[in-house]
Amino acid sequence: MIRTQLAKGILFPLLLVVACASCGDGDETGDEDGGAADSGGAADSGGAADSGEQDAAMDGGGDTDIDSDTDTDTDTDTDTDTDTDADGDSDASADAGDAGPQCVPGTIPSGPRVAVLLVQWGMPGELWLIDLSDMSLVDTCIRTSTDVDLFHINSTLYILERDLWVASPFSRVHAFDADDLEHLWTTDLAPSANPQEILEHNGLLYVTQNGLDSIVILDAANGNTSASSIDLSQHGIDGGITGPDGLALNPDEPVDAGTLFVAVQNLNGADFTPSGQSRVVAVNLATDDRKEIALSTQNPYGSFHKINGSLYVFCTGVFSEEDGALEKFSPDYPLPDASVSVITEQDMNITTINDWTLTSHNGGFLTGDHGNPMTLPDGGTPTGPEWGRFMHMDVDAGTSSVIADGGVWSFKRVIQVPASDGGIDSDEIWMIDTTFGSEGIRVFDAETAAEKPASIIQGFNAPPAVFVYLP
Repeated sequence: MIRTQLAKGILFPLLLVVACASCGDGDETGDEDGGAADSGGAADSGGAADSGEQDAAMDGGGDTDIDSDTDTDTDTDTDTDTDTDADGDSDASADAGDAGPQCVPGTIPSGPRVAVLLVQWGMPGELWLIDLSDMSLVDTCIRTSTDVDLFHINSTLYILERDLWVASPFSRVHAFDADDLEHLWTTDLAPSANPQEILEHNGLLYVTQNGLDSIVILDAANGNTSASSIDLSQHGIDGGITGPDGLALNPDEPVDAGTLFVAVQNLNGADFTPSGQSRVVAVNLATDDRKEIALSTQNPYGSFHKINGSLYVFCTGVFSEEDGALEKFSPDYPLPDASVSVITEQDMNITTINDWTLTSHNGGFLTGDHGNPMTLPDGGTPTGPEWGRFMHMDVDAGTSSVIADGGVWSFKRVIQVPASDGGIDSDEIWMIDTTFGSEGIRVFDAETAAEKPASIIQGFNAPPAVFVYLP
């Protein structure tokens, strides 16, 4: 299928770089959903109930625009709508397009879509949609910070936003109606929370806080913080970082309760390398009884996926070394004491896992890096680049094959996009390729793993970073 790139609802497509830096008064806003089995995601924060905007003073002064309004922003950062900032106008990236045209949101498509967050370092992230009926691109004018993730749970799109490398760090969860992208609520977490994954069960949202060794519990209806949370520090190592990451759920056992599974990385607090036993912690949501499931490799990274009754999680070990593996275990009671290694990084000749997904079509797909390991000798520079690699895995046979190789650190997220009425005609695997000069989304047949001719999706005004399918 030839994919066209029509910019819907945009009056000045050639000025998008300028216009969208100033969308919503130049403010910053904020995975088969890229995530865990039965999991969802999070969205970038808004704030003020009347305007849907919140001043992100911690990021240097830009405010987070989540309502895709067309504000007029002066150099003193005073908007014509209900929010007024006094931030000293010190955030250059947030104000980069003050003098340019305002962002005009495109018409939100009603059928199957893929939501894509575009991230150009130093500029606000941008939320776009791909209409699967005609492959046209829609700028929603929703803006985020540069460190974000997307999840879709039930009828809600969540953006997890974290910015830990600024003078005043912040972490937030945003919720949007997945149909029309109406902003529902925003919740500020502790600044150093570093949220990684989100999952819903019985009206509650569970969000892993990688920086706080805990899971925060929110009300899915309004984002209010529950009085309770799940402390995971007891499962860590002395002086280290527990590092909770991916989440999964067995909603049926125990009956009327459910069991939450959380991947615990256990990292050295000094250099963030794996240290000690990595594990999955199973938490009985009724009694808080816990069981540790030992992993045979270290540093579980990213989401869980479930297929054929087993939960799978990838451990990447030390980044840039071939010491990780895909692990699996049964989520049913009685729970196992340890996982089983299915296929290793060494088997696949890759040094780092970036993302992966499992499908009903003959196994799974992953993106990673391979090549010279990145080491930084004292006072030295990296010894060599790592190149992107896109692979297919047969999880039953424990084998893999290379589909495509790319540029330096070029292959990122991967998702399955199913066939649907009003959408595509056969299941596809979409993969983000950030190779400089040809950034876009590449499309592969989920059954054969062959790349579809003339299928790369481009036309964005910044590199795609994360995406999620919206039915």
